[in-house]
Amino acid sequence: SSCTKSKGAAGAGAAGAAAADSSDPSEELRALADNRFTHASKVDTLFPMQWIGRGMLNLSMDRLDQARFFFETTLKQCGEVLPALLGMAAVLYHEKDYKGAQANYAKAVRLFPQKSGAATRVGFGLACYRLGQVDRAKAAFARAMEIDPDNVDAMVGSAILDMASLDETSKDFRRTTERAIRMLSTANVTDHSNSMVQNHLANHYFWKWTPVAGKVSVTQGSATITASQPVPLDAGERIRIGTDIETDVRDVGGTSGDDNTTTFTIRDPWKGASETNLKLWKKDYDRVVALAKGAYSSTGVDEIKAEALFHLARVYHIREDMDNAHKFYERACHLSPNLTPARFGLAQTLIFQEEYEHAAAHLRLVLGTSSTATDALAALGLIESREGGKSPKEGLSYLKKAIDLDPLNPDLILLEALALQQRESDYPKALQRYKKAVELIEKQEKTVPFEILTNIGVLCHETKKYDEAFEVYMRALQVLDESGQAAIATLENVGLEGGYIRHADNGIFVGYVNTDVTVAAVPKGEDDDDKDDIDQKAATK
Repeated sequence: SSCTKSKGAAGAGAAGAAAADSSDPSEELRALADNRFTHASKVDTLFPMQWIGRGMLNLSMDRLDQARFFFETTLKQCGEVLPALLGMAAVLYHEKDYKGAQANYAKAVRLFPQKSGAATRVGFGLACYRLGQVDRAKAAFARAMEIDPDNVDAMVGSAILDMASLDETSKDFRRTTERAIRMLSTANVTDHSNSMVQNHLANHYFWKWTPVAGKVSVTQGSATITASQPVPLDAGERIRIGTDIETDVRDVGGTSGDDNTTTFTIRDPWKGASETNLKLWKKDYDRVVALAKGAYSSTGVDEIKAEALFHLARVYHIREDMDNAHKFYERACHLSPNLTPARFGLAQTLIFQEEYEHAAAHLRLVLGTSSTATDALAALGLIESREGGKSPKEGLSYLKKAIDLDPLNPDLILLEALALQQRESDYPKALQRYKKAVELIEKQEKTVPFEILTNIGVLCHETKKYDEAFEVYMRALQVLDESGQAAIATLENVGLEGGYIRHADNGIFVGYVNTDVTVAAVPKGEDDDDKDDIDQKAATK
C-alpha cells in the first residue's frame, strides 16, 4: 500500500527534476534533507517514499550512481511506479543515454497518461530532440502546452525549435518568428525568474530593430536629421534610417516650438539624395541589458550565467565601451570555456588593445571547437600576417582557408589583400586580390568604398602603373562626391557641410603659408636691362 500511495505524491516532483533547469538548493538545506531521510530510514527501512526522496536528493547533487540505486530499488520492490520511472529517466538523461531516457518517459506516459502531466511530455520532448527527432519533440512540447498552457519549459522548447527551423525565404517566416517570440514573451511573464527565457529574449532584442514613432527628413551632405516629433534617442545609440542606412547618433538637439520637430546629428553626413518621410528604427539595448542581468541573477548554472554575461559584453562592444566588453567576455569564458562566441569577442577586444599574441591564442581555441569559423580564420590570418607578425605564411594560409570556405565573400578577399600589401614584394598579388574583391562587390550591385579604390590606386602607383593609378584615384574621388556638388567648391569658399575638400585633415593641401621669399616678375618682350623689378611677397601652396 505504501508503494501505491507514492505514485501521485512524487510524480510532479520527479518530472520537474527531469525537465527544469532550476538552480541547486543550498548546501545547508541539502544536509538537512539528508539528515531527515536518514532518520526516516531508521524508522522504516522499507518505506518507498524515502527511497524516492533520497533518489531525488542525490540526483540534484549529481550523484547519479546513488540516485540510480534508490530508483532501481523502488522499481524492484514496488513495480513500475511513476516517481521511480521518472527518476530513472532523469538519471539516464543526465548520463546522456537519451534512448533509455526516452523509453522511460514513454512508459510513464503510457502507464499513467493523466498523472504523468505536462512535465513528463517535456522530458520526452527533450530526449527526442537529443536523438534528432525534431518533429516528435515539437509534438511533445505542443501536447505539454495543451495539458498545461502555463508550462514555461514547453513554451521555451517549442519556441526554440520553431526558430531553429526558420527559412528566411519561406512565406511563413515572419509569422513563425512572431509566434515564437510571443511564446517566449508569455513564458517570461509567467515566470520572471526563468533564466533561459531571459537569455533567449536578450538575444532576440539584441538583433531586433524597434520602430520609433514619427518620420524623419534628411538632406544630402548634412549630418543633421529632422524628426517630425520628439524622438527618444540618446547620443551613441545605434539607429537605422529607412531600410538601408545604419549609423550612430552623435548628438540630440532641442524641439522646435512651432511645429514640434526635433533635430539630431548622426556620425557621418548623409551621402544619398535628400528625402522626407523616412522611417526611423533603433536598437533597444537597455532591454537587452535588463534581460541579461535578470538571467544572470536568476540561475546558479555557470553555463547560463556565462551566456548572460556574453549578452552584456556584446552591448558594451557595439557601444564601443571596450573595457567593459573585455571584462564581461573574459568572465563569460571563465564560467563556460566552451562558449565560443564569447571567446571570439574576447579575442576582438584583445586585438583592439593590441595584445596580438593573447588574441591569437584565443582565436586558436575558437578554431579548436569550430574549425570552419571564417571570421576567426580571417582574424588569426591578419594577426599572423601583420608587419612584425611571427608567421606571415601561416597567416596567409588561414586567410586562404577562410576564402575557400566562403569564396564569394569580398570582405575575406579584402583582408587577404590587406595582408599581402604589408610587404612590397607582394604588392602585385595584393593588387590582384583587391581587383577580385571589387569585381565581387560590383556583382552584388554595391558601391565600391573609396578607401578600397584609394588602396588600389596606391598599389598601382607603387608598381609604376601611373595611368591606371590616376584613373582609380579619379574614381575614388567620384565615389566621395556622388552628387557632384563638392567638385564645384572653390578655394575661396569654406567647402560644403560634411564635405572633404575643406576637411581638417586636408588643410596642408588647401592652405597657404608665407615663405618670406621675394620674387621678381619680368614683363615679356623687354630687355633684361629695361626690366622693372616688382618685389612682392610670395605665397606658396
